[in-house]
Amino acid sequence: MSHANHEVKMRIRSQSRIMDHMRCWWLAYVTGFNIDRHCQDCLLGTKQQRNRKVRREMDATGRTEYTLDEAGYDYLYLCGVSWQGWANNFHLAMEHAPGERIEKRSPDGRFVVLVENAREIEIQPLPDGYGGYPRQFTTCRNWQFGVQQYTDVDLGVQPIDPFRCSSRSKPKPKPAADPRTRMLF
Repeated sequence: MSHANHEVKMRIRSQSRIMDHMRCWWLAYVTGFNIDRHCQDCLLGTKQQRNRKVRREMDATGRTEYTLDEAGYDYLYLCGVSWQGWANNFHLAMEHAPGERIEKRSPDGRFVVLVENAREIEIQPLPDGYGGYPRQFTTCRNWQFGVQQYTDVDLGVQPIDPFRCSSRSKPKPKPAADPRTRMLF
């Protein structure tokens, strides 16, 4: 997927440094999914170099504006692990969408993330035991996102066949739009 014509811009508004609220903060340019891992490791793509750069800049300078300009990704995923426990973790899954904007407040209300040229992807929860996987997988928002965006299975409760979706490198196709609902300008 090419994003050369439109950079994604991200800005964080907060009364204090973001790292005062988050013990871990990372951004991934997601290109695939490994169903046999959870948390950060299940999302394939470039995150390590960018992760260290974003974290170091937030720690040292309190920087709050970023241009997300790497090419060749399917999705962007911003994740913050709160000092205050899992209920205050921050998850923002998004895809490139020229002209669209996201404004997402942290669960504890301490900061807001503003993104230009992107659309938020709502992460659907999974039931405990989904696909025969343990709770640490089925409650992980990163893993839920990967299942949702990269597997061919319905988000019901049937078992997952890991041979069909492990380490997929392409997102599942989006349903075709109904031509009767297409807007013409």
